[in-house]
Amino acid sequence: MRLKLLTTGAFVLGIVLILMWPWVIRQRPLAMDGIGPPRRMVAAFQVMLAGYMGASTFSFMTAGCLAMLVMRNAREEYARQALENVRELVEGSMEDLRSRNKARPDQ
Repeated sequence: MRLKLLTTGAFVLGIVLILMWPWVIRQRPLAMDGIGPPRRMVAAFQVMLAGYMGASTFSFMTAGCLAMLVMRNAREEYARQALENVRELVEGSMEDLRSRNKARPDQ
């Protein structure tokens, strides 16, 4: 259950980060009076933008990896349940055959 919550949380965080795109772009330094913005401001914006893109990418990659773990756990659980179902079927069939043989003493 925790794995599913973490997967959902990582995906929702990625969606929220993607929806924040206009806010991030609005912080871009603008040119004033025909002179470009100071390099220091441009460099700070580039670092912030790289961090934003990295966080978005990391969030979606984490959600994907966690989703693969959820699928693997589900597949293993289904395999265990199928084996248990077959085992119960065989045991039930054997018990049914034994009860039939006890009911017919002529054999």
